[in-house]
Amino acid sequence: MSGACGVCGAEATSRCAGCYGVAYCTVECQKGAWQDHKPSCNKPYTVKDSKAYGRYMVATRNLAPGDIILREKAALVGPSLDGAKPQCLGCSVGLTEVFHPCSFCKGPLCSKKCEKHPMHVDECKQLKLNAGAIYNRPDHGSMVKRKHLPENCSYQAILPIRAMLLKKTDIKKYKAVLGLQGHVEERKEMKKDVVVKEQVLPVVQQFKLQEAHEDMIQNLCGIFDTNCFEISPSGAGDSLSAIFPAAAMMMHSCYKNTRLTFTDDHVLTILARSPIKKGEKIYHTYAHTFKTTTIRRIGLLTGKHFGCECVRCKDPTEMGSFSSAMLCTCGGMQLPENPLDLTQAAVWKCQECSTTLPALSVSSTERNIMMERENISRSDVSGLEDFLARHKRTLTPGHANMMEVKKQLSVAYGRYPGYEISGLSMDKLRKKIAFCHEVVDAVTILEPGISTQKGLTLYELWFGEQELASRLKAEGKLKGEEYKKKLKEALGYLEESAMIMRYEPENSLQGKVSLDIDIKLEGERLKLATI
Repeated sequence: MSGACGVCGAEATSRCAGCYGVAYCTVECQKGAWQDHKPSCNKPYTVKDSKAYGRYMVATRNLAPGDIILREKAALVGPSLDGAKPQCLGCSVGLTEVFHPCSFCKGPLCSKKCEKHPMHVDECKQLKLNAGAIYNRPDHGSMVKRKHLPENCSYQAILPIRAMLLKKTDIKKYKAVLGLQGHVEERKEMKKDVVVKEQVLPVVQQFKLQEAHEDMIQNLCGIFDTNCFEISPSGAGDSLSAIFPAAAMMMHSCYKNTRLTFTDDHVLTILARSPIKKGEKIYHTYAHTFKTTTIRRIGLLTGKHFGCECVRCKDPTEMGSFSSAMLCTCGGMQLPENPLDLTQAAVWKCQECSTTLPALSVSSTERNIMMERENISRSDVSGLEDFLARHKRTLTPGHANMMEVKKQLSVAYGRYPGYEISGLSMDKLRKKIAFCHEVVDAVTILEPGISTQKGLTLYELWFGEQELASRLKAEGKLKGEEYKKKLKEALGYLEESAMIMRYEPENSLQGKVSLDIDIKLEGERLKLATI
């Protein structure tokens, strides 16, 4: 969304690419206003450097929720280094048995049309030097040839190849990518370099790239590991890894103050999610909201090579959300005495009976529960329900693992096959509504401001509430003004959802949801007006 033109007041179609503070309806308006605007046209952030944090972003002016901080086109996009699903090397659509081997390099594509896709053209020239070798698998120093099938493609080699090709096609992007931190020494300590040497390097070196020596590949894989953003374009068969060099300057915090949006053509926009004062740090998070403190910190240490000590991680209650809290046998709540301490001396203490548990033991339990949850498919509704029942005596209702399952069920009830809204039992409908309320409450604490997750959950909450109101009216339990009052209450959730989701770009998955919300909102307002 761009707002009103800063010159004539008409509906704007773009914003100043320098400061993002002024919107314009036409190029003519922007050019005409430039001389007056130029003195005040400054980026809303600056990059600073410190020995403790490295490079980080700081706001250069007060930012309100929704203000644009940065808009950036990805310098590099490709399949994930770790376990990418079969996908077209052009448009990234998922591939199954039906696919088109590129006529030149034999790489997996969805159709002949994608032989000319901008994502594939440059790499094709390199891959065809050893056509079909992208399917080969390293095995103890030799390359094993495999059938040319999408599932056999060595997708882990694509990002490094695309990065090295930037030296010829876009030297500015190449230098920007190579200027990011790769934490090579830290990766060696964790033996990550061994995986790269055995599984990535041999595949890349088949294609006669001048720079494809081990030091370069190790550094590139480190850069990807540390700096990649996960994006999910419409129609993609899997999430993709993308490098945004300017955005990579943001400091991490599990209690972030920004919101990211991505277009299908790989453009990132960073918005202020909550108010940011001039001089304050601009935070992004590399951790999922519904993960416990210990799991988040271990993941960041092993994946991003730093130990998080943000305001959320340091607080035993996690801002009052109790996302890591366990239940004691007495029914009390167990919390860590020091969430940052994972030594053998560290303990968790019950707030009721003062029983203590070793922090390392709790950490092991958390990991087992998380792995159990992650092994349950999102579409396995009964499996998710069983998880909640199984852990209700050990995990608090607001525990991160419980909330993640409730979030998934809040969508599954009413939308998944076998659980469509028209045939959903009243019990499950009420559970949908209850879970939505719980997720909204948790996200309001952990993701304050215009949170995408809050917007999506409010949409589900409206979906459930308006269905409940209709059923109660049909049963004669809601009449006249009571029915109208219930619909108005549901409409409030939809209006807040629309307000939050309007920042999503039209050419994105979330943008399509936003459009659907706007259509539903118009319909609900018309319905209320006729009652």
